[in-house]
Amino acid sequence: MFENIGQKWMAHKARQALKKIQHAMSFPLHATSIQRVLVIMPRDLNLMEAAHQFINRLRETFPFWDIQMFDVDKMPKEKLNWMGVPSKDYIQELKNRQYDMIIDLNRQTDWLITYLTVMSGAPYRVHVENEDGSFFNIQVKTGTQPPYSGLIEAFTRLFVLQ
Repeated sequence: MFENIGQKWMAHKARQALKKIQHAMSFPLHATSIQRVLVIMPRDLNLMEAAHQFINRLRETFPFWDIQMFDVDKMPKEKLNWMGVPSKDYIQELKNRQYDMIIDLNRQTDWLITYLTVMSGAPYRVHVENEDGSFFNIQVKTGTQPPYSGLIEAFTRLFVLQ
């Protein structure tokens, strides 16, 4: 029951936060305009190896990006309130990191991840496979075989290296 309340609360707060984020974007963008990137690891353990391969390729392709990984399942419970919603202090920590881009490698919508992504204030919010464009402003269909195929190529079209 509390999980459902928490999800509704996060959706409401995320919609409010989106109103404060600039929506207009022009692509292609020079890749050096991106500095800090957070990659949210898939919750499906079967996709972990493919996720690590993608991150290695991302680091090779964009060596000047500071790329960090985040596993939502390892988020400390003391950072969540009784509804399973991240605390205000944790959200402020996330905002203070000033990510330019967050890449969610989960194929399904996850309200905790969506909430963290939007509340971070990152101007570029990438999701793979998700049809809902409400919270993520870059969506890439990667296909299932191999997982995350085509994602690097999509990034090189959006964020040019020259």
